[in-house]
Amino acid sequence: MPNAICDLKDESLLVRTLSKSNLLAFNTLYKEYSGRLYRFAFGYLKSEEEAEELVQEVFTIIWEKRADLKEELSFKSFLFTIFLQFYFSCCLFPNPITTFSDFRLQNCSFE
Repeated sequence: MPNAICDLKDESLLVRTLSKSNLLAFNTLYKEYSGRLYRFAFGYLKSEEEAEELVQEVFTIIWEKRADLKEELSFKSFLFTIFLQFYFSCCLFPNPITTFSDFRLQNCSFE
């Protein structure tokens, strides 16, 4: 019998489950959104390698901040917002002293 969370289409329940460190919920959301985020990132970055790296970084942020996720907010919108914040802060207007780690600490808020 398959695990119920794999068949679940209720994003808010997946986010709630992820916030409790459920790896299956994380993997389900990753499978659902990583391809879309990659295509979106590639459209901006025009580099397969950079787009792939950025998808991994965005999902790393999600895992690191999972306890702060708000289930009532759109997870999809949140993913794309993280990407756009990074793109505008670090790629479009690069600051030579800003690293991605600095960006993550300063700009990835769930409030």
